[in-house]
Amino acid sequence: ATDLRVAAIRLLGSADGLREDDFQLMRRLLAPRAPLDIQRAVVETLAGRTEDLAAEVLLAGWRSHSPEIRGRVLDALASRKSWVGMILQALEVGAIRANELNASGRQQMLKIGGNSAALGKALAVTASTERADVLRRFKSALTLSGDVERGATIFRKRCISCHKFKDEGHDVGPQLASITSKSKEALWTSILDPNAAVDAKYFNYAVITEGGRVFTGKMQSETGSSITLLAAEGKQTTILRRDIEELQASDTSVMPEGLEKELTPQDLADLIRFIQQSFR
Repeated sequence: ATDLRVAAIRLLGSADGLREDDFQLMRRLLAPRAPLDIQRAVVETLAGRTEDLAAEVLLAGWRSHSPEIRGRVLDALASRKSWVGMILQALEVGAIRANELNASGRQQMLKIGGNSAALGKALAVTASTERADVLRRFKSALTLSGDVERGATIFRKRCISCHKFKDEGHDVGPQLASITSKSKEALWTSILDPNAAVDAKYFNYAVITEGGRVFTGKMQSETGSSITLLAAEGKQTTILRRDIEELQASDTSVMPEGLEKELTPQDLADLIRFIQQSFR
């Protein structure tokens, strides 16, 4: 049945008299309740259109798109210059934030959009005023020598609920072994300002079910009939698509801000040293 629906979706928008109705149907189908294959087919079909209405449909449900669908939507939008202009409008009114777009996507948009000053400004990822102040206060951590043992103690106390080290902890946040090649400065920024640039896989999602229950976490996986959220301490929740009343992605990472509240610059230097040394 899904295969037949996918085949039918690929024909939507081709008949002049039904085009507007077809676009509205695709907008309804590009929703978290719909099977994943249906959503993929809708994005693929819209990507093949040239009308600005297609881009409007792709952008309309931005907050409810899963990481995979977001990636497909951005690839489609970044393929046409006029659609990049629509992303610019969305950025300017706050419907999308620059930190929700990965670096390669931003570069593609700048290339397609002609490197305009307005687009460059809108795509710039900057720290909030509060985070900028935190970065200034902890800048000395970059020049301090870190101690691995002290850093291990801090890691087990502050980070173990979302990151794994050997047989301890949980794989909620990024695999730390994948970021040890980052410079000390990059790790310092990631810890103090985790929302400056976030991989789509690590945005925090909230699901409200028809029964009124609320679940939050990163989108760990999705199938045709369900999604699974992963929260701190490895807590998993699987929700059937038919039970989803609302799904909303935040523009913040599953890693919370404020880790520095119980750290000194020396503590941070120790933690960074531990991460660089222990996950290679």
